[in-house]
Amino acid sequence: MALRGLRIDLQSGQARELTPPAAWRRFLLGGRGWAARLLADLPRELSPQSVDNLLIIAAGPLAGTPAVGAGGVWVSTLSPITGVIGHSWAAGDFGSALRQSGYDILIISGESADWCILELSPNFRIRSAAEIVGQETVVADQLLRQGNATLHTLVLGPAGEAKVAYAAPVVDGSYMLEPAGAGAVMAQKRIKAVLVAEAAPLAVADPAALQRVDELYTRRCAADALTSDFVRFGSAMYINLANDRGAVTARNGQDGIFAGMLALSRTTLAMRGRQTGTGCTNSPVPCHATFTTRDGTSMGRPELTALLGFGARCGIADLETVSSAGQLCLRLGLDITATAAALAFLMECQQRDLHVTPPLPWGDGPTLLDTISKIASRQGIGGVLSLGVGEMRHIFWGSIEWAPQVNNGALVPLDPRPLPELALHLATSSWLGDYRMAMPLAELLPQLPATVPVSTGSAIDQQVARLIWHERFAAALDAAGFCRRLGLLAYTLYPQELAEMVSAVTGEAYTVGDLAKIGERIVTLERLVLRQRGGQDALPARWRSTPLADGPAAGVLPPLDMLLPAYYAAHGWEPDGTPPPARLRALHLMRP
Repeated sequence: MALRGLRIDLQSGQARELTPPAAWRRFLLGGRGWAARLLADLPRELSPQSVDNLLIIAAGPLAGTPAVGAGGVWVSTLSPITGVIGHSWAAGDFGSALRQSGYDILIISGESADWCILELSPNFRIRSAAEIVGQETVVADQLLRQGNATLHTLVLGPAGEAKVAYAAPVVDGSYMLEPAGAGAVMAQKRIKAVLVAEAAPLAVADPAALQRVDELYTRRCAADALTSDFVRFGSAMYINLANDRGAVTARNGQDGIFAGMLALSRTTLAMRGRQTGTGCTNSPVPCHATFTTRDGTSMGRPELTALLGFGARCGIADLETVSSAGQLCLRLGLDITATAAALAFLMECQQRDLHVTPPLPWGDGPTLLDTISKIASRQGIGGVLSLGVGEMRHIFWGSIEWAPQVNNGALVPLDPRPLPELALHLATSSWLGDYRMAMPLAELLPQLPATVPVSTGSAIDQQVARLIWHERFAAALDAAGFCRRLGLLAYTLYPQELAEMVSAVTGEAYTVGDLAKIGERIVTLERLVLRQRGGQDALPARWRSTPLADGPAAGVLPPLDMLLPAYYAAHGWEPDGTPPPARLRALHLMRP
């Protein structure tokens, strides 16, 4: 199964097909793997703001086939926010439709003179976006599809058009591309939307073998307690566990106890949420649910990042407000983590008399919702907030110590102080400050999921080994095109099953060891770009060196001084965290 790409030059309006070296499939599979290789090959001096920066839309080999759990999409670029690789992922069927259209990847360079739509349905063309310019993501999706369920959209919202730094595109009007990064480059290139049409499922090399593993996996999902929790709550399944560990902190991490926790708990979610029985086409579990407001309006169920970001971090103890904030971000095309981080940061600036007007107090739901709308249009204080917390910390004197950012990227609202594996990942991830490149949440669970191997050695060695397993498995899932929410948030998939799926689809024999090596290659490529472009392994001062005074995690700090050297050594990297040439050669990553 050969990889196929389409290289699109927006300046000329031309597109040409390309086929990468055959070894790329074997060594990197596709999806996030191919994107990482292309971005690592860009000149070191290339600015993310350059017209030559690439916007890459990619799917793995499982996407578009009958394989269960496949279909998500990656959008990757050099991020103007962090200056390093920015990967964004969304669930849905866009990735499957992309591959069914004949391509594994779209590689876009240049800038369009006017807002445009890139359409592949099935033939490629560039057309004017005049009909949807200014529209919110949900409305634009409806206008583009007009009831045609075979069409799938990736749309930039009003926040992107206004050039908000952390604008986030949305897939099919329902699934946000997260973390932020791709939206700013999509806006720079004046791409309002990308439209693809699905076709018949792609043929696989061994249908019988694929059916066997699909059936085994589906039966286990139906009987698994953790999967049942995931179906009921999504990523919010972790919120009570995080609170018990002291990882739910309030007012931008100042308070170790969030007094409004009950309002955002699983108990309250269970009363207000309702399962709709839908999900991605090939998903074995219906993971999409709705939240019903007091007036009977239905909206998408809030995920963990919204509950902790707009809730605990901003001091909002009202589930309806938090859910409305998340839905507003979806419609406007704003990354939830980055939006909540900017708001909480400005709230603390006001608390410390660094900012006076307009008032943005802790816990004020109506003001928070009104301010989110202002961010998307960059009106008033929304102009400052639209820069993101990484830039805002330079505006407010003395705020760097408690700005929730790493390398300018927003720090996720799950507090890392009592969670050493999470802390290590936030400090070292290719997207610094965000946990979604590995999603190492197993340390919150009462017992290790059966899919995660047991580690030995000291506590530090075990924590490092578990993080590296999560990193590599996440990268392998992303390269193959399997849903990372199912594979990691719900821990439903064994690596052996992923190897069997990939083998059955491609016709090439892949072992668990092969997938681990693919994951290692991807992580190493991304680490190489991070080091070459000046990324540092650290956490903000508050989360690194200021312990909480109250709550379950009082007095606790992550032992990064011990974790980092052990982590580098386990990867075979230099003492400063740089992959050495010998390691690159051993992984077949050295360019001729």
